[in-house]
Amino acid sequence: MNMQYGTNENESSQIDESMKKNAGCAPGRTRVLIVDDMQLIRKKIHDMLAEENFDVVGEADDGDMAVKMAAELTPDLIIMDIEMNRMNGIEATAQIKQSNPHVKIIIVTNTARPSIVIESLKAGAANFITKPFDNHHVHLVIRKALSE
Repeated sequence: MNMQYGTNENESSQIDESMKKNAGCAPGRTRVLIVDDMQLIRKKIHDMLAEENFDVVGEADDGDMAVKMAAELTPDLIIMDIEMNRMNGIEATAQIKQSNPHVKIIIVTNTARPSIVIESLKAGAANFITKPFDNHHVHLVIRKALSE
């Protein structure tokens, strides 16, 4: 299946690859989309989630791609960086929550400035984590978000 969004070929390829991965998800497991412009951070989060038996159904490197992939993949949880090109995490969160109000979104930020936290929560984020992050804390935040 080749999804075209009027974007570059690389973006369509990312969606295609994520959809292929999504096809093999185990029933009943939490489906996660990881969004960060830094591949190293996406890998760290991916590895962390794999240890806890979450199904990572896709990865995106900007907010625009996150909105498109969230619509196609319908994840249960999105781990979303706040500072990205093309569309930031707060904007992407607001757009995703409009079309899928049940998805839980956790914002990842370099700073826990009150204004950023408030903006994130107003956009629909369930919680936030700050970089650099501790695996144990991330797992606690994810479990709390999923239980609400």
